[in-house]
Amino acid sequence: MALSGSTKTSMNLSHAFGGVGSSARRGVGPPPLALQRQVHARAHRFNDKAAVVSSPASEEGKGKGDKPVTAINVSMGDFVNTNKIAAAGLAAMIASSPLSGAAIASEFDVLEAPAPETSYVIDDGGILSKSGKRSIAQRCADLEKKTGYHLNVVTMRKLQFTPDPFEFSDKVLETWYPTIEQGDRKGVLVVVSTGKEGSISGGPSFINNVGNDILDSVISETIPVLTTEEKYNEATLKSVQRIASGLEGKADPGAPKVRKVNNGPNYQKKGEVNDKSKAFDLIFKALIFIVLGVPLAQVGLSAAQQRKKEEE
Repeated sequence: MALSGSTKTSMNLSHAFGGVGSSARRGVGPPPLALQRQVHARAHRFNDKAAVVSSPASEEGKGKGDKPVTAINVSMGDFVNTNKIAAAGLAAMIASSPLSGAAIASEFDVLEAPAPETSYVIDDGGILSKSGKRSIAQRCADLEKKTGYHLNVVTMRKLQFTPDPFEFSDKVLETWYPTIEQGDRKGVLVVVSTGKEGSISGGPSFINNVGNDILDSVISETIPVLTTEEKYNEATLKSVQRIASGLEGKADPGAPKVRKVNNGPNYQKKGEVNDKSKAFDLIFKALIFIVLGVPLAQVGLSAAQQRKKEEE
């Protein structure tokens, strides 16, 4: 479906204000200044896309009154196709790149892959077990059956080309569901094992119904705590369960408890030192008595026996 320039502009701004591609970041929402920067950044990207793009038809029609074709007059599907072509071109340059080719390739692999509509999970990072993926997919399927909300889970070993997990999850969501109608009830959970971090992006209805408290806690507590302990299956499943509880209107299971580490002083207290000193003194005195007292007692006993013999 072709979209007019005004429609695309409003769609892009709706992205910035929590539409398709809105990220679940820490806190209840960005402050006004940060929000203005976010709108400016997204509007800037839109303006770049709206630059003049010459087509073969426009080249042939030069001088005949034909105007060059602009991106504003191109359908949303053409935008997606253009992004895919650009991604494929960049992926072809990876082999000669000095950066981590495997990490960059993984990001493009995910963006090029179709949305996991029935499997729900793309374990590109290879951090989930087979049973873990089954449990996660089953919980996502139950969620969609009960509520109509669709949650996709993506795991990554490392983000190289797009290091910000929130930006990456935005890209994934907007690539798979390029319109607000398609992405309104969709969400993407990203877990990055190397950085021990994650992100959540979703359509307006998805984000609003999960709630800021759960979104913030999943990103700042559930994922960092469990991935630090290298419990990737549990970190991903617990995150999905907490997101699902918000969408289903159930009580939040809560974040995992952080194991307390004894960070107290590693030196002994004065009383403990004194007690050990007293015990050491007693042991030392007993050893001195054994070493010196026993031989002296033997000498004295021998002398007494000698005198007794002389008297007899």
